[in-house]
Amino acid sequence: MFKKYFNQILFYCSTAKELDFDVQDYFPLEKGWFAEYEGTFSSKEEQYPFHCFIENIDQVYQKDSPVSIQSRTYLNEERGVMYEAEAYFSYSDSGVDEQKRVHNRENEVFQFVPSTYIGKYAKGQYANQVFVYQSFQHLSLNGDNLRCLKVRKEFFSGNSMERVEILYLSKGKGVVKYIEVGHKPFKFKLCYQLSKEPVGYRSIQHPTFGRLFLYPKKGLSGQIEIFPNHVVSISIHNGDQSLEDAITEAESRFQTLRSKDQKIRYHIARKLLKRDRHSSDDPIQLGAQDYFTGLSLTGIRFQEDGLIKAFYNDHLLTALIDQDGTLLKLVW
Repeated sequence: MFKKYFNQILFYCSTAKELDFDVQDYFPLEKGWFAEYEGTFSSKEEQYPFHCFIENIDQVYQKDSPVSIQSRTYLNEERGVMYEAEAYFSYSDSGVDEQKRVHNRENEVFQFVPSTYIGKYAKGQYANQVFVYQSFQHLSLNGDNLRCLKVRKEFFSGNSMERVEILYLSKGKGVVKYIEVGHKPFKFKLCYQLSKEPVGYRSIQHPTFGRLFLYPKKGLSGQIEIFPNHVVSISIHNGDQSLEDAITEAESRFQTLRSKDQKIRYHIARKLLKRDRHSSDDPIQLGAQDYFTGLSLTGIRFQEDGLIKAFYNDHLLTALIDQDGTLLKLVW
């Protein structure tokens, strides 16, 4: 609480100094701009590396002004999609405005007023969500010596610090390094920077699967809403097939899997019931319906051999399914 009020006092007592640069040069918003990052996430419970792909995927108009939609996708080591977000940016007379964010395609985070990045130097945070640059710093990254703008954004829950975002921005390149530290409701640290060896993947738009990521010689991955408010990760492995044929076959198998979802989950529930009745001495016996309702599809892998690997309950169960929707094997 003291730090929040101290920052506000510093701001109101300071005189904003105009800096000799155009803030818009540090936020590339043209459609098609992209960058690859690598980073780590750590908390008390877990720690893991990840890849991040940021791309300006589209441009829309709000009140006759262009707004750039920037997609941010976080991928695990197997290049599976872990998390997606979209940020809406626009240029303004004062600098660059962040209009809103959308998390995992469904949770929209609207702001009463935009977060604005302006070309002035002053400590603290404006009352109307305006964040100002704190300093210029030299940053050595992948062998390059960069002079970066360092921006610190502080977020509060009531009077308590919620989290801090620190952005290092290079002219013409945008964000070259990003750090986020969470304090409430749990502590974590997320950090990523430009990849040393970019994978070279690209994104494509498909009428059924939506936005997919193409990895050289590894196929495609993405996320899709298989049922209302039920998003699953997908991957398509084409092997020696052409990419177009692999996507066409995956689309057909996807429709089969979706139409036979309940039947497949029923067969899995029966197998789990049979397994547990033979191995458990627990007097409280669950029925097939209990297993059925407890199953949730979380990932789909379309293999080059025509079979489907379906992952349930955060990959705790793996089902091997043929192209007709018949359960062949269950691994737990």
